[in-house]
Amino acid sequence: MKKLLITLGTFLLLTQAAFSTEAQYYCAKEPYDISGGLGGLLTSASGINFISTKVVEHSVSNALKKELGSNFKVKIETFGGTNLLNGKFKSLTAKSNDLKLNGLYFSSMDAETLCGFNHVKYEEGKLYFVENMVIKYQGKITEADLQKTILTSEYAKILDNMTIRTGGNLIMQVLNTQVKIENNKIVMSYDILSPTFMGTVPKTIKFKAGLDVEDGKIKFDNIDFGNPITNMAMKSALPMINKLNPLVYQIKNKKGNNSLVTVKNVKIVNNEILTDGVIIIFKNYKNYGV
Repeated sequence: MKKLLITLGTFLLLTQAAFSTEAQYYCAKEPYDISGGLGGLLTSASGINFISTKVVEHSVSNALKKELGSNFKVKIETFGGTNLLNGKFKSLTAKSNDLKLNGLYFSSMDAETLCGFNHVKYEEGKLYFVENMVIKYQGKITEADLQKTILTSEYAKILDNMTIRTGGNLIMQVLNTQVKIENNKIVMSYDILSPTFMGTVPKTIKFKAGLDVEDGKIKFDNIDFGNPITNMAMKSALPMINKLNPLVYQIKNKKGNNSLVTVKNVKIVNNEILTDGVIIIFKNYKNYGV
């Protein structure tokens, strides 16, 4: 238990340090045009605060679904008064269960804004972000999530892209990918079919690996094939092996997508993958600061 608490404590400290950069760089420097006084008392007494909070929570939830492809339950902390009617609020928290990001399944994800001032506008049926919305998230991935992930069309495309053919002849194909988590390690196996070099019987490859973060993505680390000689011989194949990693996820910027998702930390604890990172939804309102 002591070792587990130390591990989780270190994980949380690294998390906070990593998040500070995004908050300082992307957040609005300070709140502007915050109302108060009599207007705040009237809106509170009339129930407008409650109604407007629910409306904005619903709108932000829909915006997150558009950007990230999953449903989130959103809660907003307001400044009070008429500020929320103008789309200005202190913070929000969001939670989702059994979600899918870019082909990767999560059992749960909790998120909260890093900026102390957030500003959105709702016009013509669409939610716009007047300021960048910077969100830190913490997700949990189980063995069952990984097994669902390798059955997705996104992962099937990864395998298809690894197939090599020359002049109609099959040079290499990856088949029968399997994954599980044992003793806080990823255990993965797959078959390599290469009629040209290995005959018609597929060769099974199996390895154990830890996890690390590189360039905002989760990568296999300390890959072990169970034999020192094999470990040495397979070093040159590590880039290809990491292409089979079902944990590589990063929402790519594309037309209609206004967000960036990156990974900061990853750890396997009690055979569950704990990961955290930052989601940045970039401001997209034409009159910034209004």
